[in-house]
Amino acid sequence: MNKANLYPQIIILKGFGTFSSKELEFESHFEVVHYPQNTIITTNIEDSGINFLAFINMADNWELNGSIENNLTIHAENLLFTNLSENILTLLSFKDLTISKTQTNKITSAEFPLVGLYKGDFKTKLDNWEIECSGEKENGEKIKKQSKNWNIQLEGLNLKLINPNSTKEEFISKANDITSLLSLALGNDIIFNRQKYYQGNELIIENWRRKADHHFGTEACVPHFTLDTFLKKTLHNYEKWNEKKRKIFFATVTGINSSSKGFLEDRILRICVSWEGLAGSWSKNKKKPNSELKPLKELLNNTVDTFSLPPNIDKNFIKTRISDSLDWEKSSDFLTKFSGQYLLDSEKLKLDFKSLVKVRNDIAHSGLFKKKYTTDFLTDLIYNHKLGLQIILLKELEYDGLVVTSENKWTDYTKIEELIKPSL
Repeated sequence: MNKANLYPQIIILKGFGTFSSKELEFESHFEVVHYPQNTIITTNIEDSGINFLAFINMADNWELNGSIENNLTIHAENLLFTNLSENILTLLSFKDLTISKTQTNKITSAEFPLVGLYKGDFKTKLDNWEIECSGEKENGEKIKKQSKNWNIQLEGLNLKLINPNSTKEEFISKANDITSLLSLALGNDIIFNRQKYYQGNELIIENWRRKADHHFGTEACVPHFTLDTFLKKTLHNYEKWNEKKRKIFFATVTGINSSSKGFLEDRILRICVSWEGLAGSWSKNKKKPNSELKPLKELLNNTVDTFSLPPNIDKNFIKTRISDSLDWEKSSDFLTKFSGQYLLDSEKLKLDFKSLVKVRNDIAHSGLFKKKYTTDFLTDLIYNHKLGLQIILLKELEYDGLVVTSENKWTDYTKIEELIKPSL
């Protein structure tokens, strides 16, 4: 059966070219198969003079220079040797693969098929950039269903950028910024593995470069029908941030989006670590508040010091465990004050940092929940604190529009200002 009928979104290219490594070089016909998860290149070695043992014993990366139909050239480097069976050589492309028609620096527009975005068409203009994200509605729903069935993220909507005065690097930078913001807004890691560059209406360069693994995400925090407004309000602000702040933003969004699947224990840990990491980086008060339990902690430590223990028992280890066990209250107060820095309405958002930190510590120390919690309690704990994190990021971006909320398990849309306490 044809590969294209077995797997979703396969791209198959056939051509002729030169394969070369540090040790060997030969010409042959080849087939490139671009799967959603990886890109495989196979070729039939017809040269009987080639030493096949050299393939098996070497770890050099391979390079392909060749041509495919429509007078297109193809170049792939850093190909990884994976198998040689009955004269068929299999290589894995894990870096750059470029398909080009002409060599030119004049690029007028670019397209990026977005992985993980299946609905939310929008069109807007910022400065000299025309930004459009579109796709067929019925096709998007079909792809999303395939994505769930196969448990892999697929290409959905297509991001198109138009700016005749920009370089390839500027197109990539703009696309990266937009996908970072969409990953926050839609609660799903949005990336692109293919880049297509045009001169007028002519496709001149196509790059395949696979990004890091990405997660099925949580629910969106910005309605998909307001994405144009969202980008207008946030993209300029995001582009002003320095590299350190962007990394913190990226790590937090990744933590949020990775909390949607897996064991409840893992999901709780990811949300709590995201809160602690963001608070440690963006809190105006870096010091955690003094604990009222300090006298008790000192008394317990003194008791350990004066107690007669066997020589093989490490007293410092015991004192550290005592200190850590009492610090849950300090950590929850630190996160509470950090949320207050952004005027989050804890009552409306149902934030409960004492429970979050306590459950997190139970998991960290024993790997299990120490008491019986209902599934609803734990999933609500994850959802409420996930939304709190998203609102902090949206506020940093100076977004003031609608956010996606949940009322009695039903999706609702709320103005972000309604989840914020009035400033004094």
